[in-house]
Amino acid sequence: MNRLLSRAPAVLLAGVLHTFSFAPFELWWLELLALGVLAHATARASVRQAARCGWLFAVGWLSSGLWWLYISMHTFG
Repeated sequence: MNRLLSRAPAVLLAGVLHTFSFAPFELWWLELLALGVLAHATARASVRQAARCGWLFAVGWLSSGLWWLYISMHTFG
């Protein structure tokens, strides 16, 4: 568990950076970097630790990518 806590900020930040690989930013290389961080964090981890890392990655990705929902609903909806 202690090792998971040391990886948690990096995995969460990787999820946030993964958002910037899509439009309108289109920094495609950030996707490779973010997925590399996730793969490194889950290497030699138990199934439970890998699932938690994946969940943290997804939370960072989702929470940083929801800004488009406001724009699409209030501008185009």
